[in-house]
Amino acid sequence: MFEPPHPTGCAYCGRLIMHDSRGGRRRDYCDPICRRRAQRKRDRERRAARVDRTVRRSIACDLAVRAQEVLACEGASVPLAALLKLAVQVGEDAVCLAAAAVDEARAEGASWSEVAAAARMSEAVARARWGGVKTAALLASRSAQLRSRDRYDGTGEAAAPVFDMALLPAVARNRRAAEALAKALGALHLRCGRSEASVAEQAGLPPAVVSLVLQGTHVPPWPVIYMLADLLKGDPADLRLLWERAWGRPAPTAASQGPSALAAALRGAHLAAGGPEIPMLSAQVDAGPEELALIFAGRVVPSWALLAGTLDQLGADRDDFRGLWAACQDSGDVGHEGPGAS
Repeated sequence: MFEPPHPTGCAYCGRLIMHDSRGGRRRDYCDPICRRRAQRKRDRERRAARVDRTVRRSIACDLAVRAQEVLACEGASVPLAALLKLAVQVGEDAVCLAAAAVDEARAEGASWSEVAAAARMSEAVARARWGGVKTAALLASRSAQLRSRDRYDGTGEAAAPVFDMALLPAVARNRRAAEALAKALGALHLRCGRSEASVAEQAGLPPAVVSLVLQGTHVPPWPVIYMLADLLKGDPADLRLLWERAWGRPAPTAASQGPSALAAALRGAHLAAGGPEIPMLSAQVDAGPEELALIFAGRVVPSWALLAGTLDQLGADRDDFRGLWAACQDSGDVGHEGPGAS
């Protein structure tokens, strides 16, 4: 008995397909073009499902940490082997960062020709560099490292070795400075009103690391402080001097400094002191609230006597500010008393 053809829809575009009544397997697609497009769509979906989008941020943070270490090595007596090892690590991080960026772009539908154009290379070279099993294994390894950062041992300390080199314990010589940095971050944290877990999640850091930093028991590299200050709606520049002292760097000299650096350091000391109200502070240092506000804004450079008195009230170390104040001597607003004054 004759059976008319039964139309069905193309699995990709939805157009009706008329099937032959003589039998045989029904077609899923109206033509080979739709078949290929459907296959590419499935490939993109599989890639998107396996892409860990936190990996690129993790790699970027690691690269920033190592770049900070490279900068810290300048002018210091560092063994050649250590410098070469650091250079290799920086190179590996850069390779991983590029691979993660390409992996995300491909998951979002970018073709190899688009990747090649962005990288200014041929499509064949782009495929060979970022499309093989080796790259997938490299990113899988980084993803495993990232997951390990969220595991903890029985003591509550972060178990991930990747942060061992990044966190500097606050030993006796820098404990006071580390506590001041923690208090400043704590003031921003309190003002922002966000939980530690929320900040840690957005920063891509283990909660234990954020907790250690806010407690003042450990000091992270500058990129981590910068990121935390920014997430807490603060100005990272205000925490720079606090971090340098906590990290163990010498007090700033007059070179490459100015009124803005002095004002930022003062704001950091103000945060570390809990952010006392300007009118209350001005009464303690015998200066008007308007003048003190201009000083904290970097529009007026105080005399050394006024600066020293303000630092004493904030519980900050005068020696940390001598170089910064000396760099402002060319300013027309600076007082005439030198840092030797009491």
